[in-house]
Amino acid sequence: MLNHKLLKLAIDVLKELPQGAVYSTTRKPPKGAKVFTTTGGTEYWMPSQQDKKPTPQNQKNTNEAIAKLVQEKVKRGDTGEGREVELSKDELSYVLSTGSYALVSGGRNSNIKEEADLDEQDEKFVQRHEELKSELVNSGYAHTEITGHYGGEEKSFLVMVHDQDESEMKELGKKYNQDSVIVANQGKQKMFFTTGENEGSYFSGSGWEQTQDAKTDYTLFKTSDGTLIKFSLNFDFDNMNTDEGESAQIEKAIIEQFLHIIHRKPPDQNLKKITRVLV
Repeated sequence: MLNHKLLKLAIDVLKELPQGAVYSTTRKPPKGAKVFTTTGGTEYWMPSQQDKKPTPQNQKNTNEAIAKLVQEKVKRGDTGEGREVELSKDELSYVLSTGSYALVSGGRNSNIKEEADLDEQDEKFVQRHEELKSELVNSGYAHTEITGHYGGEEKSFLVMVHDQDESEMKELGKKYNQDSVIVANQGKQKMFFTTGENEGSYFSGSGWEQTQDAKTDYTLFKTSDGTLIKFSLNFDFDNMNTDEGESAQIEKAIIEQFLHIIHRKPPDQNLKKITRVLV
């Protein structure tokens, strides 16, 4: 049978407690908490800011859980098993800070004369965008559709490709007539030029920033709960680098080994690796 007196007492207690207060008949206030008493004689305490902060261990456990969840969600599948995935804000933060991803487009390349005069929403680019997504699915890639805002409010078709392969991303950029693609790993990114006069060069950078107030030069990401996140990747645009490619790197390593031999220095352990590649 319902005890109306106890129910009324409970309601009165809740009415008396200020917002954020903690009240319990079974546990005591934590050490150092400020304890107060209502006019009705009910004791309660207000958690301090320190109490609200996650402990280092709890934060570590949370980060590890997010990492495990994201890695499983974006893991590359077999041929034909690619799929579009949604990410929460925390998952997006993990990907941008620690993950492996690429930003690839099938949209307009304004540096090419025959495309520069077309609208970015032209059917040609819509179709190319869909072809790119189909190719990602066929290649087993998990991906997320996003939007780029560069050069005013111009929107561009962009795809965030997860668990990416750098050489494949460059090939996609070239195949779909793109000026560049961005490849990132562990918070460090490179913008590879895949067509035009700068083809074979790249800008490098590290880190990213959430830029909610940006009017241009940002990427727009819609999280799984519908929140719109604007972010920008950091690049050193003052220094352009040359993309040597695998063959050039092997040639450079062979020369270095040859110099080791001439100067009678102990050969580098990478010589075995190089030999295996060449044969």
